[in-house]
Amino acid sequence: MRAVTRHFSPLRALNTLRLPCLHRQYATAKRFDPLRILFCGSDEFSIPSLEALDRERRRNPDFIASVDLVCKRAVRVGRGRKTLRSVPVAETAEYLSIPIHRVDTFKGFEPIRGLHPDPINLVIAVSFGLLVPPRIFGAAKYGGLNVHPSMLPDFRGAAPLHHTLLQGCTHTGVSVQTLHPTHFDRGIVLAQTPPPGFEIDPSSMTVPELRDIAASKAADLLIQTLKNGLFIDLVDITKSSNVSNPLETIRLAPKIKPEDRHINWGTWTASEILRKHHVIGPLWNDATSALPDAPTKRIIWSSGFEPTSDDLPFEKPGIPFVHGSSTYLHVRTSDGKFLRISSAKAAASVVTDALHAAVKSKMLAHPGFEETERGIHWTFRDRLG
Repeated sequence: MRAVTRHFSPLRALNTLRLPCLHRQYATAKRFDPLRILFCGSDEFSIPSLEALDRERRRNPDFIASVDLVCKRAVRVGRGRKTLRSVPVAETAEYLSIPIHRVDTFKGFEPIRGLHPDPINLVIAVSFGLLVPPRIFGAAKYGGLNVHPSMLPDFRGAAPLHHTLLQGCTHTGVSVQTLHPTHFDRGIVLAQTPPPGFEIDPSSMTVPELRDIAASKAADLLIQTLKNGLFIDLVDITKSSNVSNPLETIRLAPKIKPEDRHINWGTWTASEILRKHHVIGPLWNDATSALPDAPTKRIIWSSGFEPTSDDLPFEKPGIPFVHGSSTYLHVRTSDGKFLRISSAKAAASVVTDALHAAVKSKMLAHPGFEETERGIHWTFRDRLG
């Protein structure tokens, strides 16, 4: 019988080997396990980042294996509170078939167990509104990240977009930082828009317009941060010599409160009033009547303000007056300029022309008249509060 000679085949030998099952790792400059992300979001700013993460998950599961959303519960709105309104990012998650976990607080919430065969290994918060506790992101292998719409540490706070426009900035950017265990916006800045940032026009841009631009750039920066594995070594880029905002120039961005819309006619200039109305308006004042024991009423300047070049003979700032037979109100500002107001809204009333709103607020109880060569001026006795 002739012997059968078998030639050695490396491929056959490889196929007969029994190799242990290993976790796949995403191959970049730094290797890491497929990311199983717990995404914490709420408003429109967070939507592009969630969409970008889901797009990468579908395209490359070795990079992002799963994405789950944590958001606030729906709230009842409208007459009789019969309508449930979800946060905007939840609607996007439902459309993308992303698992949603709704919470009011993180008390009792355990995201690390039971969501997937493998535990969550990265937490990402984008415009979430709640401080993610360290027991949540500390249990994840790669910790937690946050995307912030400013060039941190500048405009650290809850309303960076508003304050960027209020300060008249012509450039801004976005940052990716680590989550801090006890404070917002105090993490290690891992990535950021290159200085001086992208260009904006604060005189015409609205907050929603800036939000949409920044949100798109934030999503791109987040994906690039993940692909580069910057969440592994945690190098703070703001410690380098090319920091765009040294410590002494850092501006804060606290939450916008109703009092921020309250005009101080004694100190606010005309340009300041116009900018604040454009960014955070409508602005308001307390209207004081000259009638004895009359209550103070709030008047909301619905239409905003229009600069006027009229040479009006009225020297006291903060006291509205009517020029001639017009239904406009005029007010002198602290820097000697005049603003014209076309419509307003008295408390518990509807928007009407400014003169009728003033009458509704009892501001014309005892008007004073002054006749000049340019006509009759109808002035109010009391200053706007």
